[in-house]
Amino acid sequence: MVTLVAEQAGKASPIITQQEIGLEKKLYNAIKDGAVATDEEAAAFIYGSSDLSANYRMLKSRLRKKVLNTIIFLDQTHASEFEPSSPEIHECELLLHQVRKLYDFGEYKVTKKLTEQILSISVSSQLTEFTVKALEYQRGISLLVQDKPKFTSINQELQLYYNLETAERKAKNIFYAARIELTGKASSKNQYLPQLVTVLHELKELWQQTSVSKIFYYYHSLRITQLEMEGNYEAIFGAIQEAEKLLKQGVLNTRWYNARFNNYIKTYAYIRTNQYALGLAFAQKHLVDYNPKSFNWFAYMENYIQLALYAREYKLAVELMAQVTGNDYLNSLSRNKRERWELHRRYLLLCCGDIKEEEYNFLKKEICAFKILSTDKEGSNLPIIIYRLIDNLIYNKFDALECQPELINKYISRHLRGEKAERVRIFLRLLLLVVKEEGDLNLIQLKSKPLLEKLSAATKSEDTYAELEIVPYEHLWELVINGLQRK
Repeated sequence: MVTLVAEQAGKASPIITQQEIGLEKKLYNAIKDGAVATDEEAAAFIYGSSDLSANYRMLKSRLRKKVLNTIIFLDQTHASEFEPSSPEIHECELLLHQVRKLYDFGEYKVTKKLTEQILSISVSSQLTEFTVKALEYQRGISLLVQDKPKFTSINQELQLYYNLETAERKAKNIFYAARIELTGKASSKNQYLPQLVTVLHELKELWQQTSVSKIFYYYHSLRITQLEMEGNYEAIFGAIQEAEKLLKQGVLNTRWYNARFNNYIKTYAYIRTNQYALGLAFAQKHLVDYNPKSFNWFAYMENYIQLALYAREYKLAVELMAQVTGNDYLNSLSRNKRERWELHRRYLLLCCGDIKEEEYNFLKKEICAFKILSTDKEGSNLPIIIYRLIDNLIYNKFDALECQPELINKYISRHLRGEKAERVRIFLRLLLLVVKEEGDLNLIQLKSKPLLEKLSAATKSEDTYAELEIVPYEHLWELVINGLQRK
């Protein structure tokens, strides 16, 4: 929280000020500057002893309250992924908080002015819930001052917004109910896919009935998800183009068109449609739109780096990875996300043999350790298994692979079934062929031809397996062969 306040509230913070002195400010600065990382270190820094005394606990509690109060004033200029109008929402919430206080104290004249400010923002941004609350306060004021014509006018206006609010709440419930079904394992998501068609139809009807841009936003987000699950990435470009057209025509409210979300999806669609040069140019152009202190920046950078890897632009990938590892916010990501970045780092190390070692020394520093998780058979286990196999094969560590064929064959039979897993099944069998023939290059090149033909013919799958192909299998196979040639 201190980091957030220091970065987003800055000198303008009305609670933690630069002029303030005392132990609270001393503790605040120590946390902000990274001088302390634990309660014991903080207690020793302030009081000279690591004992967590009552004085230290009270000091920490007072600072915590001040920091929490300051959170209200954080900069909200960067919209979140799911609420593109978050800066306007934040401003309306602050004004509404002031309205409540002033209304309760009977300051109706100032209250009315503040509600007009809320309406100016909420109506232009289609924030119906705040329009409703502002009008309700205005109706209450007109009742208290016995202005019957005004009361009647506001009451009629409220009925229209109540109807819109009901439709928005219904759309939001539909949207979030669908989103929770689309989290988790690929098998459960695929089972839900037929229902998603019905959900999209319902959301589209609600949007057409109300012309509310927020409802279209829910519809558009789920439609993109549907197209991703179907593997129809060309159609994703069309869906985004359709939304952009509606925006230009004025049908969609600008505050409910999330360009960052659409650009993120487009970078991934460029990967899946093999348009690497176009994708790299697009990714470079729009990187500046993302706040480096946000989760969205890291998600966008993952697509950008993967475009570079698929295009064999390894030097660019190294430069981009340097930006990622140099971003302090990396440590704020969840364990799973940091493990994902560790996978990218290790795969990039495999690929950048032609780059001068001094240019990628930073890559040798581990982001975080990872391990194979028994409960994650369809997740990151797969690229971890492949990475370890290739790493051993490239450096001819065949002794370490003695037990691998039996284990991997079991893994394939249990967890890699069906057409969608065809590419990864073939690739694992290619790697097992190298183990079986103990690195005999002539035999491997002869026996691998049918499998390589099948790999080339196999279409990239539509779901999790494609996402886990961090580097194209064909490129990884070349690395293995090159390693065997150096044997």
